[in-house]
Amino acid sequence: MNSSQTELSYVAEDAWGVTPTSPTPAFQAIRMTGESLKITNESVVSDEIRPDRNVPDTILVGGDASGGIDGELSYGTFDDFIESVLYSTWSGSPANSIVNGVTQKSFTLQKKQTGNGLAAVYELYKGMVADTMTINIAAKEKTTVGFTFVGKGGVIGTAITGTVTDAGDEEILDGANAFTLSKAWTSPLPKLMNMTINISNGLSGRSVAGSRDLVRVSASRCTVTGSASFYFETKAMMDLFLAGTAGEIAVTLGKVTGEKYTITLPNVKITDADHFSPNNDDDVMLNVTWSAHYDDGIDGTIKIDRAVA
Repeated sequence: MNSSQTELSYVAEDAWGVTPTSPTPAFQAIRMTGESLKITNESVVSDEIRPDRNVPDTILVGGDASGGIDGELSYGTFDDFIESVLYSTWSGSPANSIVNGVTQKSFTLQKKQTGNGLAAVYELYKGMVADTMTINIAAKEKTTVGFTFVGKGGVIGTAITGTVTDAGDEEILDGANAFTLSKAWTSPLPKLMNMTINISNGLSGRSVAGSRDLVRVSASRCTVTGSASFYFETKAMMDLFLAGTAGEIAVTLGKVTGEKYTITLPNVKITDADHFSPNNDDDVMLNVTWSAHYDDGIDGTIKIDRAVA
């Protein structure tokens, strides 16, 4: 098999862990730069005592599916996965806003691997719920996004399930031409070198007697954290950090009118900060980590708007 010929696709499930069958499931191909999806077996070793000191068996007792998908951010490509990681849906009229909520959305993911003249192998991962999403923004870099998933289980075969629609070809976003920082605690705005935004649901699989697969995936609290590196030019952000005072972060990703995202975090506290001088001739950077919290203005912690002008 050749990794450069790997294809990933997904279809939304109506019921957790059940791949749609009628009509024929229409999978959507995923743009990606790498993946780590796998079917996991859980086994226990027999404790039987034998006079010859041998181990009689290892017993398969359960399993699940898990792993990650990494990609370069482009408009519209990961909107379904954003719904899953935020436990919410795009809403409004038109439906272009989403705030973290409590509604689980799951997918069946399909991985096709082929190449080197070998027959294709297909692996299905069912009941896959997005556990985390990470967005990385940096000067002179592509804007990247990564998701991790937890799911019910999976199967492997040599025949495709359903049909697959080709992935889109929207422009890949970057930190120079397709990024705007509109809010970051202080005014005037600090100059940003890089930023990471992390969303985590703390998912865990639940087992049940009588089944090898999981019976459900349960979520913990939605936590939104991140880090950023700014040019250290004033002490204003250090004052907020030392006082434990919250502020707001807002960034816009995209450069085509109507094909942008704005991510808003209205209630954010800096949890750590430093501005070291490790050597000669470098700019002093203010490096911060932060944590976002519930805000009654959006009735949530994070809001994402799409189709932004």
